[in-house]
Amino acid sequence: MRLPLALAAVLVPLACARADESDAVPKALKSITEEVLQTHIRFLASDDLEGRAAGFPGNERAVEYLVDQVKELGLKPAGENGYTQTFAFARDRKARNVLALIEGGDAALKAQTVVIGCHLDHVGRRGQTVGGQSPGGPEGDDIWNGADDNASGTSAVLSVARAFVTGKVRPKRTILFA
Repeated sequence: MRLPLALAAVLVPLACARADESDAVPKALKSITEEVLQTHIRFLASDDLEGRAAGFPGNERAVEYLVDQVKELGLKPAGENGYTQTFAFARDRKARNVLALIEGGDAALKAQTVVIGCHLDHVGRRGQTVGGQSPGGPEGDDIWNGADDNASGTSAVLSVARAFVTGKVRPKRTILFA
């Protein structure tokens, strides 16, 4: 699988590791596995989340899953409401972003922030008024599960956050996961 190599390309240049922590980066990279990526993708693209349309219950369940994941990793909350930040859109609908961070360890650079993010939502299920739904649904189904758009991106962001924590990589700059 090539995705872990792509994640490595994100993680290594951020370098993040001081010279005395050179063993941390290889350990971090080993934590990014196909199994971990697929576990998140399978959950996020499951029928239980109803295609994660923003402002609908399936999206809220996905947000709670992400909050549980970043709490388990020990990341610091960075939203207005702990790990989340609510935003309004499309008339009267609201949704939440998940924001968590690892503070930078270099006093001169920690005020600088590197953002690693993606979008969580997709187009939901038939009957939810959102853009992007093609007529007829995906192969006769009524849920657009969104494994590629963007459960895979969300899984990648979680895996990079996990790599920092697992490898005990101390970033010089603050890393915001959104």
